[in-house]
Amino acid sequence: MKLFKRPRAIATGMRKIFREQNKFKRQAYFWASLISIPVIAWTWLLRFDLPIWRFSYGILLIGLCVCLAALLNPNIPLRWIERFIIVVNTAVGFAKYIYLINDPAATELNNWLGEIQAAFWNFNLGFLLIYIVFERKKAFWICFSQILLILTITLPHFGQFSSEILREFFRLETRLLATAFLTLILAKAKDDLLETQNRALEVETLAYLDPLTSLLNRRGFSQIIELHLAANNPQIGLVVADIDFFKSINDTYGHDTGDDVLRETAALLKAGLRESDLVGRWGGEEFIIMLRHGDAIKHIQTIERIRQQFANTPLQNGLRITISFGGSDFQKGDIFETLFARADQALYAAKSRGRNRVEWF
Repeated sequence: MKLFKRPRAIATGMRKIFREQNKFKRQAYFWASLISIPVIAWTWLLRFDLPIWRFSYGILLIGLCVCLAALLNPNIPLRWIERFIIVVNTAVGFAKYIYLINDPAATELNNWLGEIQAAFWNFNLGFLLIYIVFERKKAFWICFSQILLILTITLPHFGQFSSEILREFFRLETRLLATAFLTLILAKAKDDLLETQNRALEVETLAYLDPLTSLLNRRGFSQIIELHLAANNPQIGLVVADIDFFKSINDTYGHDTGDDVLRETAALLKAGLRESDLVGRWGGEEFIIMLRHGDAIKHIQTIERIRQQFANTPLQNGLRITISFGGSDFQKGDIFETLFARADQALYAAKSRGRNRVEWF
């Protein structure tokens, strides 16, 4: 049987997933930067005689070193590092491309067209990182803006290009555009999958929560206590609590006030218990409590303290309420039904003996 996970456990699990994702990304960026540094340094030294190469690859080399140092510092948010990488990569890509297009000396390079192709691959890799960092629609428009900027930079030179170079340019632009669209499709598929998973998680969570008080409902509480009862000789006390004369509150003040009373009662019950204890709404004005790690004396003391708090302290709306409690501790051989039956009998005894009291069977 699949056991319900408490909302706090779900949130903790999601935070753990995000931490693991960030840890993986940090490691991936670290090793990518570490491997890239000697390659970039080698390329920088080979082309050191060209000013643009000295400048662009020098900036790229410095950027990678800064990135590497930042990745080693867990106090620096990963999103800052990712944006820094994008800015450096984009600046170097455009600097190199503008030089190749505008400087007559660049055309004397033996592999001029190959260098332009390399610049476009630089943009392609940048597009992938942009989609990792930004929301998909924003990422698409950033990428599309870069494509338009490349076209704008190149447009004045069309008359100087041969048909072969023009054909290659538009082929590279088309590849960039295809990368932007395909990555958009993949990003949307990923977002749709995450949204579906989140909705499924929300539906599953709501199936075990009471919508009014946000406490576990009967189904959720039953599954958790059954899990604890499966342990050998658990130190568990089960308590059923019932707000005294709750119907008269609804009749006198209306159901909205009654709902407020239920919500505040739930919050006060939860606040009065330890972290290891558990409270749920059993139905109507009835609540159910699981007390852990203690004997009957300690459990009765805990519930008596809570009972007195309700009896002596008005609610936020000024109303005073009392609560009757019936409880029982785990006995060898108990299943949930037998333990609950004794607690329910104790509650009946508390009601029949004048209410606003704790009975323990």
